[in-house]
Amino acid sequence: MSRTIHLHSGIIILDPSDEIFASSITFCDGAVSAINQGAPEGALSIDLCGQTLAPGFIDSHLHLMLGSSGKGDVDLSCCTNQIAFQQLLLQGLNKVEDDQWLIASGWSEETLGTSPTLEWVDCIQNQPVLCWRTDFHAAILNTAALQLLDLPSIRNVVGGNDCMRGIVKETALWEHVSPRIPIPSPTQIRNRLKKLAKSLHADGITLVGAMETLEDVEGYLFPLKESLQVRMRMMVFDEPTKENIIRCNQFTDDPLLRVTGIKTFIDGTLGSRTAKMYVPYCDANSSGLFVSHALHDDLDDWIEAVVQGGFAPVVHAIGDEAVGLSLKLLHRISSQCIARIEHAQFIDERDSKFLPGQWFGVQPLHKESDDAIAVQAVGPKRARRLHDWRAMLDAGANLSFGSDWPIAPHQPIDAMSIAIKSGLSSKEALVATTVDAAKSLREPKAGILRIGSFADATVLSCNPFECDWDVETPRVTMTIVGGVIQFNEEQTNA
Repeated sequence: MSRTIHLHSGIIILDPSDEIFASSITFCDGAVSAINQGAPEGALSIDLCGQTLAPGFIDSHLHLMLGSSGKGDVDLSCCTNQIAFQQLLLQGLNKVEDDQWLIASGWSEETLGTSPTLEWVDCIQNQPVLCWRTDFHAAILNTAALQLLDLPSIRNVVGGNDCMRGIVKETALWEHVSPRIPIPSPTQIRNRLKKLAKSLHADGITLVGAMETLEDVEGYLFPLKESLQVRMRMMVFDEPTKENIIRCNQFTDDPLLRVTGIKTFIDGTLGSRTAKMYVPYCDANSSGLFVSHALHDDLDDWIEAVVQGGFAPVVHAIGDEAVGLSLKLLHRISSQCIARIEHAQFIDERDSKFLPGQWFGVQPLHKESDDAIAVQAVGPKRARRLHDWRAMLDAGANLSFGSDWPIAPHQPIDAMSIAIKSGLSSKEALVATTVDAAKSLREPKAGILRIGSFADATVLSCNPFECDWDVETPRVTMTIVGGVIQFNEEQTNA
């Protein structure tokens, strides 16, 4: 395929934030080489036929390895009762090797109408079973799995107090249970990652912000970067020790994969009632949980270590108290670090003074499921502040859209649609999916199309600035990464 392609006869959005357009654009050797010029000799000429070309979509928050190796092969998201839940587990058991655990995911109390119990998963007795809640911050285990764990130790860890009943959350789940789960074979993981890359391309995604461990970056993602052809900007979970900073610095120059930030969790989720709130939940005798550096009261030290290492601090905070703590501490550091708060589903009025200039990674596709439980969980007054992106922007904050896949689908068009129906303009939604998503990942060559930028583009069936999102949403018809077509609707449907 020609390394020079010339696209013309459509609407070409160069910079969504300033609404700068062009009549043609040329990509050569992976970069934008010309704008509003004729087609170079020998270039592949593509007639857009009136369609709209935009900078490549960016999903600024997902989990490549979790979705490819950890969520399991049993999808419980459609189960509405115990019988359906158990039937799917028993069907899935036929596909599991004797030395593996049966892993399922996707259940929620809202869909089931209740919480699953140990008895539900004990329909399987001779093989360990773990069923992730849809948010991956809680799980239910069967007796066979519990027998492999150090339950007395887990009971004393945050989120482990109900482990004897098969319920494990947060730190207990991630640090004491998850490491005991046998991982799929390297071949399975690699094949799943390659399948995922094709799916990302079909949704118009050219760059992702991925939350991963350095071990997985080194062992899987960096070796596979050429075959995946999705740009990856990593926010790693590892502690910012001197050794880990050196490891991160190995991945700062490659155009396909770079480590740009280091991430920590300081609370849980709304669905699990572990997001840390100033005021207790309405339906639980708890105000949520602080975890990790917030629990140990050394979050400011962690932030300083990350910044001193040359990386961006990225903090998972969902409840208003967790967000408030993050805002106060991140407000002290230079804005050039582009520190991010992930999710920030609740922001209390007392902390609004810290919003100007702050970067937030938000996930519009979480809104529907969170709205369904918010009034019951926190009452109508606090529920009105849930996912209030309009207020965040009006206060001077910066938004970067992501999916949190595999918790939600990696579908930028659907995320933009939800944001627009929630009070954002089409321009603000597109900027959060392109220009500002790139800035939040510290990537100056993505999110816009100018001379020297990455030749990454998404072609849409209609102009997102002009279409009526209540009637019609744009459709991805082509995705280009580094000047190479990775998805073409015509070829896919042929």
